[in-house]
Amino acid sequence: MNTEQYCILSLIFLALISGSMYYNTVLVDTQAYVPSVYYLQGKILSDDDVERATQSYAFKRPVEIVIVALIEPLFGIRQSYSLLNMLLFIGATILTFYYSRKLFRNSEQASLIAYIAAVLFATSLPVILYATRVLVDVAGYVTILIGLFAIDAVINKEDNKRWYHHAGVWLLLGFFLLVRDAIIILFPYYCLRILWNIWQEKLSLQEKFWNCVKIFWPIIFAFIPELLFMWYFDVSFLLTGKAAAITAGKYSLMGWLKFVIVHGAAFHIAYIFAYFGWKQEQDIWRKSLYVLYGICGLVYIIGIQLVALTSPRFTMVLFPILLPLAAIGIFTIAEKWKNIWAMHKTIICCLLFYAIISFLGALLYPSRTLILEDAGGNAVINAVLQEIKLKLGVF
Repeated sequence: MNTEQYCILSLIFLALISGSMYYNTVLVDTQAYVPSVYYLQGKILSDDDVERATQSYAFKRPVEIVIVALIEPLFGIRQSYSLLNMLLFIGATILTFYYSRKLFRNSEQASLIAYIAAVLFATSLPVILYATRVLVDVAGYVTILIGLFAIDAVINKEDNKRWYHHAGVWLLLGFFLLVRDAIIILFPYYCLRILWNIWQEKLSLQEKFWNCVKIFWPIIFAFIPELLFMWYFDVSFLLTGKAAAITAGKYSLMGWLKFVIVHGAAFHIAYIFAYFGWKQEQDIWRKSLYVLYGICGLVYIIGIQLVALTSPRFTMVLFPILLPLAAIGIFTIAEKWKNIWAMHKTIICCLLFYAIISFLGALLYPSRTLILEDAGGNAVINAVLQEIKLKLGVF
C-alpha cells in the first residue's frame, strides 16, 4: 500500500474510535425521528403521531429519514441511524482530507497538512458527541464538503459564466437543504465567491453588473427541491416555528457567556493553532476563502443562538476553515525543529493533546442534561461540575 492508502485507513480507524463513544445513543431531539420513519413507511399511526411527524423539525430534513425507512426492517430504527451516521462520519473525515489537500495543492506539504486537518476533524468534540447518535448532524458535514467541491469546480472553470453550471450547483445546494439545514451557510458563501470573482475582473461597472445578472439568476433553482417537498407533503418551510425558541434569557450577559463557553469548548486548543496558522498563511486566495466562509459561519452561529439553541453541534460548521488553519499552525510549530523526527513527534504530540482534550470534554460534557434555552453560562458550568461529580462517583 502507498502512503495515501495508509492515511485513509488510519482516518477510518480514528473515525470508528470517535464515533463509538456515543454510538447508538439518543437525545431529546431523537424522539422526532422515530414517528417520521414510521410515517414514511406507511405504517398506521394515530392522528397525534402523524401530526407530530409531519410538523416536526426533523421531518423537514427528510433525506436521511427516507434512507433509514428503507433499511429499518433490517436493523431497527436506532441501529439504522447509527450505522448510516458512522458511514457518513467516515466519509466526512476522508472528504476533509481530500478537500484540505486541494486547498493546499500549491504547497509541497499539502498531503501532510490535509492529513493533520482530517485527524483534527475525526477527533473534534462535536463529532465525538453527536456524529453517531440518532440525529442527522454528520450528514450536514458531508453536504458542506460536497458543496464546497462543487462551488470550487464551477468558480474555477474558465467558462464559469455558463448559467447552467451555476444552476446545477444551486439545485444541488437546494437538495442538500433537505438533508441538513447547515448547508444554508453555503448560500451566502457562494454568492460572495461569485461577487469576489467578478470584482477582480478588469471590466466596467456596467459589464460587471450584467455578469452578476447572468450568474445570479439561476439561484431560483435552489428553491425547487424545498418547494416541491413542501407542496407534496403539505408542510411549512424548514425554519417555520423556530421563533418559539426565542427567550429573553439567551441575550443576557450570562446568556452570551454560555454562548462563548459552549462554542469555545467545541474546538478548544484548535483556535490557538488556527491563530498561528492565520499568521503563517501567505496565500491571498486562501485567505479570502477563510474570510468569506468565516463571515457566513459566524452569522449562522449567531443566528442559531437567536432562534434555536446554543450547542457545539452548530460550531462544527466552521471546520472547513478552522481545521485547515489549525493544521497549518501545528505544521508551523513543528517546522521550527530542523530535525524531521522532532517535527513528526511535535505534530503527533499536538494531535494527541487535541484528541485527549476532545475525548475528556466529550466524557464530561453534560450532553445528557437538558439545559433550558434561557439558561446562562452559570448553568453550563454547574452542569459540567455535576457531570464530573457523577463520573468520579462511578470510578
